[in-house]
Amino acid sequence: MKIRNSLKNTIIFIFFIFLIHCDNTPLATGSKNSNLRILFFQIQDITSSSATVSWVCSSPSDGILSYGATGLETSLFSPYRSSTHIMTIRNLNPGTQYAYTAFCKDILVATTLPQSFKTIAGPPDAIKQRGIWILGGLTTNNAVVSQVDLFDPVTNSWYSSVTSIPTPRSFAGIISFNGKIYVLGGLSGGTNITNLVEEYNPATNTWRTMSSMPVAIHSFVSDSISDSIYVFNGAITNNTIAIQSSNTTIYKFMPDYPAGSSGSWSTLTVVPSIATAADRAGCDLDGIIYHADGRSSAGAPLLLHDAYSSAGNTMTTLAESAAGTLGTRHGLAAVCFRPAAGDTIYNINNTRAVLYIGGSTAAAGNATSQPPSTVTSTNQFSHFVPATNTMTNTGSVNNLLNAVYYPASEISYDTGLLYVFGGATGTGTAPVPVSTIQTLSLSSPTTNNWSTLSVSLPVARYAGKALLINR
Repeated sequence: MKIRNSLKNTIIFIFFIFLIHCDNTPLATGSKNSNLRILFFQIQDITSSSATVSWVCSSPSDGILSYGATGLETSLFSPYRSSTHIMTIRNLNPGTQYAYTAFCKDILVATTLPQSFKTIAGPPDAIKQRGIWILGGLTTNNAVVSQVDLFDPVTNSWYSSVTSIPTPRSFAGIISFNGKIYVLGGLSGGTNITNLVEEYNPATNTWRTMSSMPVAIHSFVSDSISDSIYVFNGAITNNTIAIQSSNTTIYKFMPDYPAGSSGSWSTLTVVPSIATAADRAGCDLDGIIYHADGRSSAGAPLLLHDAYSSAGNTMTTLAESAAGTLGTRHGLAAVCFRPAAGDTIYNINNTRAVLYIGGSTAAAGNATSQPPSTVTSTNQFSHFVPATNTMTNTGSVNNLLNAVYYPASEISYDTGLLYVFGGATGTGTAPVPVSTIQTLSLSSPTTNNWSTLSVSLPVARYAGKALLINR
């Protein structure tokens, strides 16, 4: 609850001035007739848009937290009486100085003197555009990662915890569309399947909830084409790979239609049918979503390669003849290389291609669980050129330096490099998240060797997504 009564805020501010002149300690009591005191307070978890304040009262009481950039113009009230109060201030501006103070009971009983903090400077707009965003996934002990990190490939530096996903998820569809980021479905809390859709606007650093998916689903293929986001394949139960029952169904989401709404979903029937799988990799190149491999309902890694054309709402046979060298795996990453005439790297190598990276070849143990209890990570890298329908499985020539399962991967069109962020390792074991960043120059992607950056992910993770908002 916010209080905007200017008279009350004026009284609060005058009261602070009185305290400053009457008491030199950081903790003070506003009434000599009361034994209620603030015993302890601290501020923590300061990000570019939020901060958390906690304080302890000498006995159970109401709590009030007042704060502001120009004064103490906003107040938050605790929903219950307690000795300990913890409140998070949200929707703050990056790199801004704020004043705050905490109260026990009311403004005339027990309070701290005015304190201050400064939010972390958020990334400039240019870095938001050229940077690679990292969202979602699992870290150590399969804890869901909520923080959103931004990597600047030009300076090899991180803007950590730029924001947090309101409902943290793994194995979700995370898509860049029209300068915004959408987090669709997936597993929240590690194992709870959801149909929730949340939208992040990097320009305003704000989130909003969009129209829910027609079905709760995770580990699916998704990408944006034109004015829509497309979703297909995936699993429809919490912990197991129970493949979506219909192999002719594609879900289409239009975030900006109708105008001013939270978007709309429709269900398409595609012919011929889609090869059913979960944990497939896919991305859009020129209106076609290429997708590969995955896990069957029995948990077996698959050898599949196909393509969906949004223009005809049909699966194609364009990619199928090239599947042989792709390798049998699931939990791989897919990145579509879309150079444009204005790119710095345009004259280096302008061959439009689909890149398939890493994954797991394991089908042992509890093969149908999600996350799997057993993976055998692979370092395989494959390069597919749709124009010639050729798949180059690079073999030992330039495979990844480190085998990784479910990494996040994206291309920087400023540096000409392919980046592979984190992922998990394992050889017949449960996945172990890593924080390494591997890179490959796209000047000759099938012959160049991989390198490892000296910087690492802010938090080790797998089953998340890396993306650009400007492509």
